[in-house]
Amino acid sequence: MIVRKSSGEKTDCIIERGLKFELTQRLQQQWGSYRGDLINTLLTQNPEISNNFALAQKIMTENSLGDWHWDWTKKMFNCNGPQYEWFYLLKEEQIQGVCIIYFPQNSKIDNKNIFYIDYLASAYWNRKRPNYSPQYTGVGRELINQAINYACNFLGYRPGFCLHSLPDAEGFYSHLGMTDFGIDSSKEDLRYYEASEKIASALGDVADAA
Repeated sequence: MIVRKSSGEKTDCIIERGLKFELTQRLQQQWGSYRGDLINTLLTQNPEISNNFALAQKIMTENSLGDWHWDWTKKMFNCNGPQYEWFYLLKEEQIQGVCIIYFPQNSKIDNKNIFYIDYLASAYWNRKRPNYSPQYTGVGRELINQAINYACNFLGYRPGFCLHSLPDAEGFYSHLGMTDFGIDSSKEDLRYYEASEKIASALGDVADAA
């Protein structure tokens, strides 16, 4: 379930699991077009960012555009082996979010098998930015729920996952209750988070987990 921001009502969505060429191309087109329009608007409103990298980075972060350079078509070819799984969240014929997980990954907490979220993103129209109300909320959380249940039911793992966060998403993962293991210099100085079994159980609605 996700939430329609304008009304506050919970609404059903469709989850497609497995790498799909057509959905990835639709994602690339829908998100790329919206992102291009948004960046052009920001350039028009803030022409000085063309020659000020620090300001440009600040404005991109404020507008939840830390992943503006991601190319989903390339990811389709780089993340397509048996150790990967894709999840697409659809509503109203639009890709509202996507998640790619990698497995297995050793937990820093107890060294057991968990999965690693390689990429997790909500459509640009669902993200927070100044003077804008997202269309849907809860997209990232729903995709995490689906990934946890897949790992528990199909891979036989205990509830748990980890990831490296973009700077503008750190607040989201902290809010979920994930453990912050600090900056990882081996991974572009991104902050490393892990969801404990207790936190992942709650996020995945896994009733019989410890």
